Amino acid sequence: MKHSKQGELYGAVLIHEQELRNLVEFLEKHFNKISFNGKTKDGTNINFSDLEDFISYANYDTRKIIKLELSCTNEKQGIDIIFKNERLFVRPSTIEYYLKYDDQNWGFKFEDDIKNELKEFRPYYNYLTYFNLTYATMALLVIMVFLLISIDYYSKVLGFTGILKDGDYKSVNNYSGPAVGFTWAILIYILAYLLNKLRNYLFPVLFIATGKQVKEYQKRKNIARIVFGIIGVGIAINLITQLLINGL
Repeated sequence: MKHSKQGELYGAVLIHEQELRNLVEFLEKHFNKISFNGKTKDGTNINFSDLEDFISYANYDTRKIIKLELSCTNEKQGIDIIFKNERLFVRPSTIEYYLKYDDQNWGFKFEDDIKNELKEFRPYYNYLTYFNLTYATMALLVIMVFLLISIDYYSKVLGFTGILKDGDYKSVNNYSGPAVGFTWAILIYILAYLLNKLRNYLFPVLFIATGKQVKEYQKRKNIARIVFGIIGVGIAINLITQLLINGL
């Protein structure tokens, strides 16, 4: 085959049976052979004979599918599509494809079409998976402290009052000290780590909701609703309280 193209798509992926069937139906219009290969949580590689064989896999937690590859070929073109869980700092890399073809016009159009098909696997919570919250929180904290000190310094250089008073610096040196600052940094890191773990559980980067994992996904979805419901009620109560206090 004369031409080839490697592409990558970013963002979370949620694979349900129906979306997978729709993808395979689209691929069958262009290829006469489609094979499935899955990698399980314990590192086992499983070759599935066809879509039905993959759908019928139990997919229970100890050996759930964590990586899926579709290989499609015919005499003139072929494509390998890989669904993977690779988290980058800002956004996850979850879909990779390798396209080979002879007809350039066909290749350009097919690539545009397959990208649109693959976008159907983006879940509603896609943007919630962006950033590693553990490191992002610490980086944000450092940036905020740096900006605060910088703004205070240049404000005083320009003759303004500044944000921090001299007494604040003395308070930091005499009371807080490096030990207290380090303790706060550790606490914030632990909280950010736990928040990141909870986020990854409720909103996974790659989730294959087939077999036993259908109920698991529904459970996580219900927990997410409860968590956001509690947060929403808390915010509403706080706003109502503030309105009542200000009204009085």
